[in-house]
Amino acid sequence: MASDSKEGRKYLEEVIRKATWKKHLVSSRRQPDQRSSRHYHFGAWYDLFGNNLTLTSETIQRSNEAGKAAVADFCIWFKNFAKHKILPLVIDPSSGLCPEFHSKLNDRMEVHFPWAARKVPGLQKVCHPLYSTIAAINGLSGKAHRDLKDADGSMLVNFGQTVLLELSNLNCCIKLQPLDIVIFRTNLLKHRTIESPNQPKVNRLSPVRWAVACFFRKALELKKEPKRHDILFYMDRAEEEYESRRNQKNRRRKPKQAKNDLLEAKNEENKDKQRYIMGAKQFEEEARELQQDGQQSRSEDSAQAQRRSVRLQKRNK
Repeated sequence: MASDSKEGRKYLEEVIRKATWKKHLVSSRRQPDQRSSRHYHFGAWYDLFGNNLTLTSETIQRSNEAGKAAVADFCIWFKNFAKHKILPLVIDPSSGLCPEFHSKLNDRMEVHFPWAARKVPGLQKVCHPLYSTIAAINGLSGKAHRDLKDADGSMLVNFGQTVLLELSNLNCCIKLQPLDIVIFRTNLLKHRTIESPNQPKVNRLSPVRWAVACFFRKALELKKEPKRHDILFYMDRAEEEYESRRNQKNRRRKPKQAKNDLLEAKNEENKDKQRYIMGAKQFEEEARELQQDGQQSRSEDSAQAQRRSVRLQKRNK
């Protein structure tokens, strides 16, 4: 996993250099080291009033070709990291994951993510079915907070340095080593990451602390439709309605069509009988004609034979 960390850090540095990002509110960046940190959100997002559901602007990187390439590299790297490092914890009943999270995360992959992917074109390219959105965090998080709009079962992957995950509700801290993965309720537990007191003094050669938070928006789990839609939504809806009307029409026509098919079959059967009868009559007529022709031919042959006999008798006299 150490090689995964180095590879991921390389991709994140490219994102930091080339991609545009949305700054956090000042209230969430109280300390100097926190003010210099960056959070990039990649994946699905509802806007503030729930009007739109799209990929985040940090994912799209409009008019920024270099940023698009950097974001794509990072998202694909982490998608494969999740597949090989996080997914086994979810699908293995003996991994130690609590049964509730095991059930919720499997439902997310099988039910909720497919729905979200239909609503957000391209989401299945950006994200693994375990999450709808990721936050790439360079540095420590801001003040302690709860993510009220996230569904149960968010994941945090720690990279670079040892830190403490502070859980204010529980009045405790969890020590996270590099490459540790923690799954918890970010919507319930007030949390933040802080420096570990035992962490060696940071210098320019020290690895930089960074992390990836993976979460699934609660509104997606509830299948909440946005207030506004793009043309693809209306195309899909029109197609579904058209097919529904067509199927209903076919169901209404089915009994009548079956009756018509039966009548048509009977008509064909009657036509076959008529053709058979007509064929038999025609055969009988042709047979009678042949018989009459045969009788006439024999009569003509007999008359002709009699005439020859008379001529021979005359010659003999």
